[in-house]
Amino acid sequence: MEKNRQILLLVLYRNLLSVLIGGLILAVPAEANGQKQVTPILGSPVILNDQNKPITINEMPKIIEAEKIGFAVFDLPKLSYQLNELEPIISGTAMMYHYGKHTLAYVNKVNDLLVGSKFQKASLEEMIRSAEGALFNNAAQLWNHTFYFYSLNAPKDSNLPSSNILSAIEKQWGSFDNFKAEFNQKANSLFGSGWVWLVKDKNRKLSIVQTMNADNPMRMGLAPLLVLDVWEHAYYTDYFNRRADFVNAWWALVDWDQIEARLKK
Repeated sequence: MEKNRQILLLVLYRNLLSVLIGGLILAVPAEANGQKQVTPILGSPVILNDQNKPITINEMPKIIEAEKIGFAVFDLPKLSYQLNELEPIISGTAMMYHYGKHTLAYVNKVNDLLVGSKFQKASLEEMIRSAEGALFNNAAQLWNHTFYFYSLNAPKDSNLPSSNILSAIEKQWGSFDNFKAEFNQKANSLFGSGWVWLVKDKNRKLSIVQTMNADNPMRMGLAPLLVLDVWEHAYYTDYFNRRADFVNAWWALVDWDQIEARLKK
């Protein structure tokens, strides 16, 4: 009985969080007359350290409360940048809907679907590899979106990969331009909704793969390094039906330091 009450309270908490984020009531500490206060902003819930500097967080959503109540509860992934920091490539408004509404909806749905399932203490990766149906779709979409957002940073005019990832790309495709051309072609030719990934196999060979809907390369035994979301909700607010324009502009946002770190694992 107590366990069911705790689960109900957690679901109510998630629904309240959804309302708050949907209404843009997001806050970070600010200084006012030497005192810290909460100031509502249009932005993501960036975590600050003691010096009020953003802490870079690039990890998959963690299970919380699993040991306490025997039940996995996932939270909205924290970003290391404000929602409007990807402008002019992706607007703060587009990020508000994509991150603050779409991704939060996957968080809430996963938490709801876990009740009574055999995956109550499972990680998102375990659900992606083994779950089916609605739980797989929502868990994979939460993972995919988190991985996508963690592949981005503020735009750069000349945004090229760092040494190791560039060498690996040139070894496989001959040049970065050749790689980019194939990636763009697969992003623009994917029919309907889905994702385009740079992946490595068990022999560390790189390739570019398309997945439909919520599918993820981990189900094929591949390790994701970079992903582009080509669901319409990822770009329609800013680009309408001009997917190719979005794909071309997106390259300025790729955080190659993150891709480099993933390659080394």
